[in-house]
Amino acid sequence: MEVVLAIDTTGSMSPNNKLVDAKTAAKGLVDTIFPGGVNSRARIGLVPFDRYVRIDPALKTAPWLSSAADQTVNYDAYCDYSYPNIVYGAPTTVTRYYDGVAYTTTETPVLDYGTPVPTTCYPASSYVRAWEGIVGSRNYPQDLQADVSAANPVPAVWDSYSNVRTLSRLTTDPAAIKTQIDNLTADGETYIPSALLWAWRLLSPNAPFSDGAGYNSGVRKVVILMTDGANTFAPSYPKHETPDALGAVANGILADTCSNMKGPSVGITIYAIAFMVSDLNIRNVLQNCASQPVNYYNANSNAEMAAAFAAIGSPAWPKESGVCTPT
Repeated sequence: MEVVLAIDTTGSMSPNNKLVDAKTAAKGLVDTIFPGGVNSRARIGLVPFDRYVRIDPALKTAPWLSSAADQTVNYDAYCDYSYPNIVYGAPTTVTRYYDGVAYTTTETPVLDYGTPVPTTCYPASSYVRAWEGIVGSRNYPQDLQADVSAANPVPAVWDSYSNVRTLSRLTTDPAAIKTQIDNLTADGETYIPSALLWAWRLLSPNAPFSDGAGYNSGVRKVVILMTDGANTFAPSYPKHETPDALGAVANGILADTCSNMKGPSVGITIYAIAFMVSDLNIRNVLQNCASQPVNYYNANSNAEMAAAFAAIGSPAWPKESGVCTPT
């Protein structure tokens, strides 16, 4: 058995101990798969996600990756300024959205900056910066397929904010995966299809990693996807920078990716946990993404989310017909 956990680490996972409890539940599932820390028949991987997925930056020279070489950044001479005569308007309370969650904040508009006064000035300069591991999407429909090559590479992404942690490739070391789970933090917006695609890539016998056993070789391949919200961004290829408040574009890409993963030539079993998700559109997509109705969990609380992970890892797992319960 090969299992990949795809765990939502977006900003909406921060309140109410959602990520804290999700990490505890995920580690409990790891313990179930690896009783006593040993299971010679299992390997496990992890894909944290927000709007992006991060891979090991040491892969920057991989032939299946494009645009990851170090870059020289040149700065023209410039100055910092202060604005001693700035004029502000009256503070107002406004509603903003972060990762699809509404919040109120007080904002004070600037009516007039006045004359700027230079404070510190800097000469022209340059430095070499390294790629930080963020990966984007190939143009549609290539972004629906896992296999990559030098002729059809994964694009590296620069100049896009993401604090997502690095994915973990398949391993027989449950302690390493539990440490990676412990290190997860919540930040950023949501784009689910990329997470599912990289979970598929971890299980694939082909590039980029070629870590998985062959498809239909008798090794069971499982993805467990947990998310607490709707897609808030869609691709702007290669980046994921287009606001997608209704998820119309991203939901379609997610549904097609799920179908390709479950297809007979691949045969990945998908479990989906919708964690306190109010958006009916993404709930329907996740329910259809799951391999069978019993593989979908609509968790309306932290406790129900934990129960979903426990049910997936129960002695009767997996619950598909024709699969014997282990004794």
